[in-house]
Amino acid sequence: PGQKYTETTPGETAQATKPTAGRLSVCAPVEGEVISEYAMEALSYNQTTRDWRVHNGIDLAAEDNAPVMAAADGEIYTVFEDSTMGHTVVIRHNDGYTSCYSSLSDAVAVKPGDKVAMGDTIGYAADSAIVESALGSHVHFSVTYQDLPMDPAEFLKLG
Repeated sequence: PGQKYTETTPGETAQATKPTAGRLSVCAPVEGEVISEYAMEALSYNQTTRDWRVHNGIDLAAEDNAPVMAAADGEIYTVFEDSTMGHTVVIRHNDGYTSCYSSLSDAVAVKPGDKVAMGDTIGYAADSAIVESALGSHVHFSVTYQDLPMDPAEFLKLG
């Protein structure tokens, strides 16, 4: 069975506060439009599974094999293949943030313990997330703050 990145109940979302200026710089993991929004307070329709569910991240359209970048400086916490979300990389950052990148190709460029800087390539976009296969090649990007899910769009505004 696949690993679960985080378990929460619908509506349980982190209320992030902006860290002190200069402590955390962030960038988008890929250049691409948001094709599925964050939805932890309400159910969203999943085109692949044809049901309604919460969505703990955003899905960013990306060319197949486009480089996926670390959204902020940090340390690689884990790299694994999830049975539903595909090849996944998790990075721990300062100030209680963790970012997760799923639906990557099997050519992951990092290993647990590696230090990464914002913009470093950590992997490549693909369509390995079985529960999001209708979206094609993309990156599922999720973020937690103090172990609670937060809207990745809010995280990206920190930079």
